[in-house]
Amino acid sequence: MHSKISFSREVEEEIRSILRRNRKVEAVKRVRTLSGAGLQEAKAFVEGLARGMDLEGDQGFPAQLSFAEIQSEFEGELRSLLLSKRKVQAIKRVRELSGKGLKEAKDFIDQYEKDIQ
Repeated sequence: MHSKISFSREVEEEIRSILRRNRKVEAVKRVRTLSGAGLQEAKAFVEGLARGMDLEGDQGFPAQLSFAEIQSEFEGELRSLLLSKRKVQAIKRVRELSGKGLKEAKDFIDQYEKDIQ
């Protein structure tokens, strides 16, 4: 049975980041909230994403995004977080997407914040 659930790349990445933190139940709940799907269908979708991520591979994570990719693909989300005075959440989001450390993510967000002002 193929899942009929479909999300944008941004939403799928959000669900993958939840899975990378070993929070499968939270990922299923998020899929259900966003899609209105039932438990079985949402669980199947999340399990499919997890299989596609190759969680058992060498790194345990899918390819991480570069800062340029993050700025391009998640511009609206980052801008919204910063304009809502949620800088810490923006830094956390960049860390999830990039796999970079706190200092690198903070430096990126500091520069991005200057660029949008």
